[in-house]
Amino acid sequence: MLGDETPLKEHGFKGCSQVISLLHCQAFISSVMLIPETSSFEVLLNYFGFFTWLSYLLSISGILWMRYKRPEAVRPYKVWLPIPIIMVVVASYLVFAPFYEAPLQSFYCVLFVSAGIPFYLCFVRYKLAPPSFLRFVNRVTYKLEMVCDVTFPEKEDDINVSR
Repeated sequence: MLGDETPLKEHGFKGCSQVISLLHCQAFISSVMLIPETSSFEVLLNYFGFFTWLSYLLSISGILWMRYKRPEAVRPYKVWLPIPIIMVVVASYLVFAPFYEAPLQSFYCVLFVSAGIPFYLCFVRYKLAPPSFLRFVNRVTYKLEMVCDVTFPEKEDDINVSR
């Protein structure tokens, strides 16, 4: 995965590049979206609310899908089934309702989220990124991991979780 080969691996830590990429993405998008004169904080909240609820919808749908496809899989805990079903209904409403009220903004959100698919395919799935770019990403990820203190232990036994 992009950013997994950071120098922290040498010290026994596994990088948390998803968190870093999310921070990068949100900070960059927020900055760019507030530049035009027609932008407002309300518009910014609408975009991020749409994207957040879309993420919730996909994540919770994944829980339901895994419960259906692999019911015997070992899980740390199982969620009571009505909870994810209710959440899928609520998240679906909060994803699709904005198309009625603000169809253009909602379309832009869908377009923006869909624009990430080619980047995923290019850099993660097929690993077509040039090595110099990957080295740059690894350096930035390492620095941000150190600044934000967002690394996890390599071994699961090192995590203090009460069971």
